[in-house]
Amino acid sequence: MRNVLCQVPQKQKGLVSAIVKTIFMAENKNEAKKQLRSVVELLSPRFPKAMEVVERAEDEILAYMDFPIKHWQSIFSTNLLERLNKEIRRRFNVVSVFPDRNSVVRLGGSILMEQHDEWAAADRRYMSAESMTELYVKIALDSTGTSNKLLA
Repeated sequence: MRNVLCQVPQKQKGLVSAIVKTIFMAENKNEAKKQLRSVVELLSPRFPKAMEVVERAEDEILAYMDFPIKHWQSIFSTNLLERLNKEIRRRFNVVSVFPDRNSVVRLGGSILMEQHDEWAAADRRYMSAESMTELYVKIALDSTGTSNKLLA
């Protein structure tokens, strides 16, 4: 969204943002692709550069829809990763100078292990065991070439 809005005049950002967000309200990937095409068609005359960004990034924009619906809310945005990166930076800034590469890896690894434990055991898990089972079944079906319509 940031990349799209960089190509739009300030006064029009609210309008373009609202229209582009309609892509993500679709219930499945096919509907989202149709909506993406209609959004591009609607906005291309006024904002060709912004719509070029949307078209080029179609696969990345809709990649989260290849996962089970229960995961969509967790992986829809990069907020979680941005928060993790912010925490890593904060902890690294406290140390400021590391004596060697191993100490950087040790600290980074411990932060990531701590975060993993929190995501796995917290009351509000990042992804539940049940939803991960759905994902594993989907991966198994995809790898055998079997249709994944069973999971839809």
